[in-house]
Amino acid sequence: MITEDYRQTRNKIDPVIGKCGHHESISAADCYLAKGAGSNGEDLLLQTVVYGKTDDVKLNFGAINGELSYVRPVIGDRLFLLPPDTLWRMTVISELFANDAGIARAQMKDPEFEVLKGSDGRSRIRATGRVQEIFTVEQTLPTDPSCNDVISKENDYTANRYSTNFSINISRYKFEYEKLKGSPPAGVFITENGGCFSQLQFDTEKRIISVAMGAPHFDIRGKVIEGWVQASIRGDVIRKAFNAEPKTMNEALIQVTYADGSSKQATSSTKYVAKTDKVEIRAFGFTFSAPTIKMTLRPIESKAPSSSTSAVVPPKKSVTASTKSKKMSEITCAKGKQIKTFYATLPAKPACPKGWKKA
Repeated sequence: MITEDYRQTRNKIDPVIGKCGHHESISAADCYLAKGAGSNGEDLLLQTVVYGKTDDVKLNFGAINGELSYVRPVIGDRLFLLPPDTLWRMTVISELFANDAGIARAQMKDPEFEVLKGSDGRSRIRATGRVQEIFTVEQTLPTDPSCNDVISKENDYTANRYSTNFSINISRYKFEYEKLKGSPPAGVFITENGGCFSQLQFDTEKRIISVAMGAPHFDIRGKVIEGWVQASIRGDVIRKAFNAEPKTMNEALIQVTYADGSSKQATSSTKYVAKTDKVEIRAFGFTFSAPTIKMTLRPIESKAPSSSTSAVVPPKKSVTASTKSKKMSEITCAKGKQIKTFYATLPAKPACPKGWKKA
């Protein structure tokens, strides 16, 4: 479901839903009504918020009515549900980030991140993705577990917070991403379901993208959380920063390393999409405590030439001793005033190279 044609209800009072935005301290919030987008077909009032100024920006929206997903202890803040697996798009006008928005990180599936120019001549950044369930632990009492505890190699914690908001962090090619500077905007989009934390690193020499992430081992229903990571990388970023050709990539080597040092291969898939010139990587089937997922980009190795091709010996003035020891056949070819003899090892038949004719 895509609900992108919202009727804007900025700063208005709805007799059923109430005032837009229960966080009165957020002055940057705008609200939109998404008709029939709720879990039970109800209209959802969405609050959109944009944080950040020059280096990073966070695009976020969440429902402020509908089905309740979580009530924060003591404080009493309520989180409402965006139906899982629904597809949403958010567009923000920003000349700065449209020209230098490099890395996007989020917690949703099927990500798309692009830069475009509107009919008004102004640049925009646009992100699309499917809402996913995110589980984490929130500390109420000092004795309660926190996200710091999930780094433990014996993570048996159960989530006590459940949310489904739409949130994307976009960084320019600065600081830890400086090595990708000069790459086109909207170059890398990484999404995952680490409810507690995530960290992204690049090793351009070894062609490795590392995503460290953490979450409790069980969701709020007591079920083991299956981790997943998705990456969408522009082909021109791979060519420039990783010195690889995306069209020749048949796979990315995916390895999951846990806090205790153990590792395993994740279930994964990699494909090059010619229409968008992007490499799409999927990795899933691992569990938490705090795994680090390494995606190694591997170009296809060039295949060895066939025996008939390798038999042709480049033009030489004389046949070497090692060549004489083999059974050879020869052909004399001409190119203008040049005349040369070319050799091939039997049973292959020699042939004149391109541009040459049999003399």
